[in-house]
Amino acid sequence: DAERKGGESYMLLRATEGLGPAAGTLPAVQDKLVPLTLEQPGFRHLYTGRDEAEPSRGIAVSIFTNRSTATAAHAQVAATMAQHRDIWPQSPKVLLAGEVIVAALA
Repeated sequence: DAERKGGESYMLLRATEGLGPAAGTLPAVQDKLVPLTLEQPGFRHLYTGRDEAEPSRGIAVSIFTNRSTATAAHAQVAATMAQHRDIWPQSPKVLLAGEVIVAALA
């Protein structure tokens, strides 16, 4: 995406609290959330991880072509997570959403 100008992507940063150990949640993320996200219209990038200061907090950054595709994808992910409260006990919260200004690859 380095050659794309700003304004052509939309980013959502979401957090999920109350997660168990990564060994228990990682397979579900890989089997359920990643494939669901990848198949959403307008998908560009997905980054996930754990908050080093608070390991029970998961963070996901997703990039889509525009706001509507990002919002729709987030709704799909949240609905899937709601069906599996044993893995994701709390609904994800969007912490930051907005237009990508600069994208660069190292």
